[in-house]
Amino acid sequence: MRNFTLPYIFFEAIFIYLFISKFGFLNFILEVILSGILGVFIIFKLGFSNFTNQIKILTPSSLFGNLGSVFGALLLVLPGIFSDVAGILVLVVSFFINKKLETKENEYNNTQDYTQNFTQKPRYGNDDIIDVEIIEEEKDNEKINHSN
Repeated sequence: MRNFTLPYIFFEAIFIYLFISKFGFLNFILEVILSGILGVFIIFKLGFSNFTNQIKILTPSSLFGNLGSVFGALLLVLPGIFSDVAGILVLVVSFFINKKLETKENEYNNTQDYTQNFTQKPRYGNDDIIDVEIIEEEKDNEKINHSN
């Protein structure tokens, strides 16, 4: 941890200097406040709720996706430009991982008690085909008996 502190402070100072020289000190303060509010919002709304909802099915990719959103939000809470850029990058990556997981999750059948049975749906070339089973009823037998 100590090995990363000095380079982080160095890069953060450079990014803050460049931002203030280009946009001004007041815009820097406004950016720090807005990114902090956004980070807290993401932590409470997206991060913890997604993590606790999917704790039942814990895979490395879902863990990285959910923890990535929490970690990215924590980086947004830290004051500074470098941490905000890193936080946004982590949030974007975790967003794509979460989207990929949602599409994979939709491939599994859900049972009536909201548990997953993890049987993959068969894939056919044409999804418009409906599989139908025809069951013959006893009406045919009754017609034969009445005609005799």
